[in-house]
Amino acid sequence: MTGFRIGTLVCLIVVLPATGLAQPRCDDSRLEEAAGTYDLGLFAQTLGLLKPCLPEGFPGKPQRTSAYELMALSYIATDSLEHARRWVKLLLSVDARYDPDPGVAPPLLVDYVRDLRPPWYTWLWKGNAWYHWAGRGAVIGSVVSIPFLLRGNSAPELPGPPAFPPQ
Repeated sequence: MTGFRIGTLVCLIVVLPATGLAQPRCDDSRLEEAAGTYDLGLFAQTLGLLKPCLPEGFPGKPQRTSAYELMALSYIATDSLEHARRWVKLLLSVDARYDPDPGVAPPLLVDYVRDLRPPWYTWLWKGNAWYHWAGRGAVIGSVVSIPFLLRGNSAPELPGPPAFPPQ
């Protein structure tokens, strides 16, 4: 009876990872494989490769951005436009500065990015307001800190703590 249990346990350890119940590898090789299947026009397979790894499977922001882009492109290619909008929204939540190349990307993706981009993006990043505000902050910080730096250690000596009453 014990031999049967050990044999069953060994079979489960060997068979379960092969059945797809194990965690999929979510790395650059999976992204390259998904991009290859997308290029071949196998959109359902692209979606199947990437779905198990989203939203938290890929380790870095560039990988998640690429994965969300491939998901959106695959849904656009299959005319699942509501799903595509959802994935573009997720893409912009990961990287608000994402800009598809209008010469390469489908026009629908470019339109979705323009329509779904957060409203603060245009004001903050596109108009170079970020650099203006950061520059002003650096100037103000420098001007305010100069008197403190020039004063050095000339601050008055503070009195010590009061003595405890005798007991």
